[in-house]
Amino acid sequence: MASSFYLWEESKVFDDLLQNILGYITSTSPTLSSSYEIQNTWIGIYDKGQIARSHNHEPAYKSFCYYISSEEPSTPMIFDDVGLRISPLTDMLIVFPSHMNHSVPPSSGGERIMAAGNINATFEKIEFRDSRDIKP
Repeated sequence: MASSFYLWEESKVFDDLLQNILGYITSTSPTLSSSYEIQNTWIGIYDKGQIARSHNHEPAYKSFCYYISSEEPSTPMIFDDVGLRISPLTDMLIVFPSHMNHSVPPSSGGERIMAAGNINATFEKIEFRDSRDIKP
């Protein structure tokens, strides 16, 4: 079960959490960006046997999954193109480039509650000058 993709606009319950996530992404990203903003956010609740088919979040810049609750044993999030498997724990944040395909196999454990979302970035324009135009 998933909420609306615009949960962050429809409810203020997760404002502090989302601002902390956005702050973390901003502080760990290249300084060439002029701004980051949340594109969309949703809550997912997954029970035993449920899956997430392979997908990505293009054209967003970065995506995230924050695990509000993840009962053991935890079924991994798999980054399909690189074979990376991450077994989430409660209070774990996973941030990744939005173009990466990822999936979750059928859940073998208990309930998993997560906040997921996408981040847009606006990059500053950098102008390069021909070094022959620079006078000593």
